[in-house]
Amino acid sequence: MVADVVVENASYSFDIPFSYRVPGRMEGQIRPGCRVLVPFGRSNRSKQGLVLRLQPQDPQSQQLKPIKMLLDQKPLLGEEQLWLLELLHQRTFCTYYEGLRALVPSGLTFRLKLMCSLGEARPQQPTDKQRQLLDYLSAKKKPVELEHLLEQLELERGEADFEQLKFTGGYDHNYVTDNYAKGNVRSIATAYCKESGIGMEVSSDCPCVQFYAGNFVKDENGKNGHVYHERYGFCLETQVEPNAVNVEDFHSPILLPGEEYSSETVYRFFVK
Repeated sequence: MVADVVVENASYSFDIPFSYRVPGRMEGQIRPGCRVLVPFGRSNRSKQGLVLRLQPQDPQSQQLKPIKMLLDQKPLLGEEQLWLLELLHQRTFCTYYEGLRALVPSGLTFRLKLMCSLGEARPQQPTDKQRQLLDYLSAKKKPVELEHLLEQLELERGEADFEQLKFTGGYDHNYVTDNYAKGNVRSIATAYCKESGIGMEVSSDCPCVQFYAGNFVKDENGKNGHVYHERYGFCLETQVEPNAVNVEDFHSPILLPGEEYSSETVYRFFVK
């Protein structure tokens, strides 16, 4: 199978579909409208792309560069939106990716950079894939971006065998923040989209924040006909540690009779 892919950050004169070979492991999963990671140019630098069309494989397809990674489990654009994207590209002076940003909510172009490093806890009997991950991270002195890690080890997101991610189908984890003091509102998290320039900073007097990646969102209808699926957005929810009521060393969530509770969390949006 061959995919016609347009890549991000292309100049208008070079903004054309490029043909890539679809690896066997992606057949049955990849569809027009999905985003992918592809090798581009002589240096084979990884770039994000959007699949416009799929075509049957011919004898010369094996000479094409293969797609490195499938980034969307379901298409970002439907058939009508892909038709409109082609129309925008033909009738206006916009690139495919500029048209894409006009068709989808800005949040869908956010790229979460997830970094991986070795922690203290290790599986007692690691699988072959887990051992491969452990060996690779042990050789690195700095955290490694998840997309780079999976690319280097030729793994799909679902193949990484992270036990914690299997529990909830993705990220739904509590993080204990730095510099906590009762009543001290300080910056605890920042999210930023390089493509749109939109960012969000979270400040709070809470000791923890829950990062939830929308793992259970399914077929939710939004504005302008957009349909949202799992991991199309994320939440940063301030709180104390889960199960804190039963763990003495955690921050206490108990409110006694006559006491008052107040907390402050600020979500600041900016453009840069």
